[in-house]
Amino acid sequence: MEIAVVIARRILEMELQTGTAPLFSLVRSAVRRLGESRKIVVRLSPGDAAAVQAAGEGGPMHGVAIAKVEIMADATLTPGDCIVDGEHGTVDGRLSARLDEVRRLVTSALSEPEEKS
Repeated sequence: MEIAVVIARRILEMELQTGTAPLFSLVRSAVRRLGESRKIVVRLSPGDAAAVQAAGEGGPMHGVAIAKVEIMADATLTPGDCIVDGEHGTVDGRLSARLDEVRRLVTSALSEPEEKS
């Protein structure tokens, strides 16, 4: 299973290097998971933050009904990582956190006993 997670991580990292669309999709997903909030801070790696800021209105926040969104560079994050802070909580959208969740779901599914018909 660990080999599959490593392969998935490499594929995601390569996909993120192809352009901004995969990054924007990850950011939108994390913002949606946060839920409604009047102020959201999106923390990204410095390079990703610059790409999102450069995209302006056409970026990942396009169409998201939020009063205020702040994009913040965070040198502790690697490309593709995203942490979204809001009034009611935080969404950890780092690749490692997402892959850990996939690992937990697969492990759980594999450990469940099969139902007999």
